[in-house]
Amino acid sequence: MGPKPRIEFPGAMHHVTGRGNAKAPIFCEPCDYEAFLELVAEAVALQGWLCHAYCLIPNHYHLLFETPEPNLGKGMLRVNGTYARRFNWRYSRVGHVFQGPYGDTLVKDDDHLAEVARYLALNPVRAGLVDSPDAWPWSSHRVRRAAKGPGVPQPRRHPIAARRRSRLPPLRRRRDAPTEVPRRASQLVRA
Repeated sequence: MGPKPRIEFPGAMHHVTGRGNAKAPIFCEPCDYEAFLELVAEAVALQGWLCHAYCLIPNHYHLLFETPEPNLGKGMLRVNGTYARRFNWRYSRVGHVFQGPYGDTLVKDDDHLAEVARYLALNPVRAGLVDSPDAWPWSSHRVRRAAKGPGVPQPRRHPIAARRRSRLPPLRRRRDAPTEVPRRASQLVRA
């Protein structure tokens, strides 16, 4: 039995998730988070999506998109595929970065939207990474609070594409990573 087909239609709201293979980290350094957010911002601009919220945790991510056109699969293929290639190159790895295809839950109504937004904001707190959602730098919660201040109703649209888009220096291989990847199993064994 194959995977169930994805439901895409104009104006759909999607809670998109992705997790590292075997729950391994997919973000190891701040530049990894920045590179992923740059890819998401590019996809938002290219596909015409609205990004309402996001939260990046060391071993997974959550994104909350509204898609005016049914093109979520096309954009996520670009985001996950490009990021996986960059991640593997940077850390001299091979194989899967993500545990499987991205997860996608359709947001059904405003109550569900509010629940997902709360879940995303509290995710780093529940994971024990910080004491407050405001303290996590890789979440839209902090960006939105800084823009509007506490107690002010937040707009539904989060302008990730307009987010500070610093030009990152080109990704470089880690100096402590092996320079060669073994081509055959016999090369893995040391004499």
